[in-house]
Amino acid sequence: MKKMNIYWVVVDCVRNYRTGKDDRDKLDIMYELEKDYVSFQKMIVSAPSSVMSISTSLSSIPSYYIAGNYIDFRFDNNLFWSLSKILENKGYNNHAILNARASREKLVDLVTLVDRKFWDPHLKHSTVCWKNSEVTSVFNNLFKSKPEEPNFYLLWYNARRDPNISNEVSNLHKKLKTEGHLENSIFILTSDHGYPDPKRGLISDGVDLKQVGLPHDIILTDDNINVPFIISYPGSPKAKINCQTSCEDIMPTILDILGIDKPKPKSVDFFGKSLIPLINGQDDDFWKTRIIRSDARFSMQAERITSLRKHDFKYIIQHENKHEELYNFDSDPYEEVNLANLKEYENQLISFRKIFSAMESKSIIFLKNKLINKLKTKSNLSDIISEDCYVINFGESYFYEIVLEALYEIYPKINMIFIGSGYEQFNSKLKKKKFKVINFKNIYTTTFIKFPVRIEILDDPLSKVFTSHFSNCQKIKSNQSYRINPAPEISNVSNSFFNSPKVAHYKRVLNRLIMKKDVYLTEPTYLYIELKRLFRILLSKK
Repeated sequence: MKKMNIYWVVVDCVRNYRTGKDDRDKLDIMYELEKDYVSFQKMIVSAPSSVMSISTSLSSIPSYYIAGNYIDFRFDNNLFWSLSKILENKGYNNHAILNARASREKLVDLVTLVDRKFWDPHLKHSTVCWKNSEVTSVFNNLFKSKPEEPNFYLLWYNARRDPNISNEVSNLHKKLKTEGHLENSIFILTSDHGYPDPKRGLISDGVDLKQVGLPHDIILTDDNINVPFIISYPGSPKAKINCQTSCEDIMPTILDILGIDKPKPKSVDFFGKSLIPLINGQDDDFWKTRIIRSDARFSMQAERITSLRKHDFKYIIQHENKHEELYNFDSDPYEEVNLANLKEYENQLISFRKIFSAMESKSIIFLKNKLINKLKTKSNLSDIISEDCYVINFGESYFYEIVLEALYEIYPKINMIFIGSGYEQFNSKLKKKKFKVINFKNIYTTTFIKFPVRIEILDDPLSKVFTSHFSNCQKIKSNQSYRINPAPEISNVSNSFFNSPKVAHYKRVLNRLIMKKDVYLTEPTYLYIELKRLFRILLSKK
C-alpha cells in the first residue's frame, strides 16, 4: 500500500464548459490544470443533487441503492463501504470541510467532519453556507497543525455568487504545489453536479431555478450532470480523456492508485471501475459498451426520472408517467430534439427499455432482500404476521410491491387484505396471490373485523396519501400495528395518535434535534434557532 495524502476539492454547481452568462461556468483554474493533469471530458454524476452525487462518488454505489428519500437520508455503513471507512481502516485521518450546513448534517455518516478546534472563532454550524474563504481558512488552520500522515482532505466550495472562487481554488492549489505537498499525493478537482445552461431559458443572471418553480435536481441534461473532473497522482500523465465515465469510478480509482485491494462487499459490490487502465490507454470493451445511469431523486421519491447513456445516445424516462426521451449527442449535443417518437430509432428505444427494466429489477431484489433480512430479525413478528393481516399502502412509489413480495416470501400462507389508493399496478407474481384489494374510497362502506396485525407501508413521511387517508383508516382495527419504510425500518405504531401524520412529523423533527445534540452543546444559539423555527411551524399548523 502507498500511503499518499489525498486532496479532494469539490466546487458545488459547476458545468463542464463555459457560457459566459452566469456564475456556474467551468472555472479558469480547471482549464489551467487540464494542461498539466489528467482531465475527463465526460464525467457523469449519479444525480444532479449534492447528497446523491457525493454519496455515490465516495462509495461507488448508485444513489438509488443507498436511500429511499432525501428527508430520511442516512448513509448505512453496515450495508456499504465508504472511502472514508476504508482509508480509516488503513490508518488514514479523515477531514471533511463542508461549506453547507445541509451537507454537514446529511453526510455525517459518510465522512468525518473536521474537528471544530480548527474552525475560525466566528464560524457557526447554524450558518446555512460558509464563505469559500472560510473553507480555505479552516483548511489552513488544520494544515498548520501538521496532522499525522496520511490524510484524506475533502474540501467543499460553492461556485454560486462568488466571482473569486477560481482564484480561491487556484491559490489553494498553488500553495500545495509550491510547498511540495502534491509530489506524493492525489489531487482531485471536480464538482458535484452542473447547472442548466442559461440558453434553455430556465434561469437568468444566476437566479435560482426555484424562483420559476423548477428545482434543478430533476433535470438530467448534460449541462446538469456532466462535470469537470481533474486528477493528478505520482506518475500521472498529461491526458484528456473523452470516453464516458461515471462518478462511480472515482473511489475504485483512488484505491487502485494507493494499492488497496477492494474490500469484500457488505451487501452489493462496487458499481464503478478504476480509471487507471483507461488513463494508461487500455481502451477495452468495457468503456465502449458501458451504460452510465443518472437519477433525479432517490428511489422512493415522487417525480423520479432516470437517464441512461451509451455511445452517442441518451435515454430519459419519467417513472410515474413513463414519458420517454431519446437524444443523439452526435447531431444534437444540447439535447433539444427528442427522437423517441421517430420510428427509425425504435430499436434504440427497445434496447434502452430492456436495460432500464433489468436495472430496476436488480435494485428491487436488493431492496427486497434488505427488507426480508430485517423482517426475519424481528422475532416478535413471526407468529403474528403468519395469520390474518391488513396491509395499508400510504406510499406513492413501488415500495408496496417490495413489501408484499417480501411478506409472501417469508409467510407464504399469509391471509392478506390490501388497502390502497386504487392506482397500484400489481406485477404478475403478486396477481397470482389473489389477495383481496380495497380502495380507500370504499373504507366507509366496508366492514372490517379485527385482525391480529396491521402493516402500514410508508415510503415518504410527507406522502399526500398518508396525510389524506390515515384518519379514515383508523376504523381498521388490529391487535398490533407496524409501519415499514424503505430504510428499511419496522416500527410499532399501535398507538394511532402518536403515529398520525402530524405527530409523526413532529417526532421526526424531534429526532433530528436529538441527532444534533453534540452541535447544540458547542453552539447553544443554534438550538434556539431550531426551536424558534419549530415553534413557527407549530403555530402555522393550528
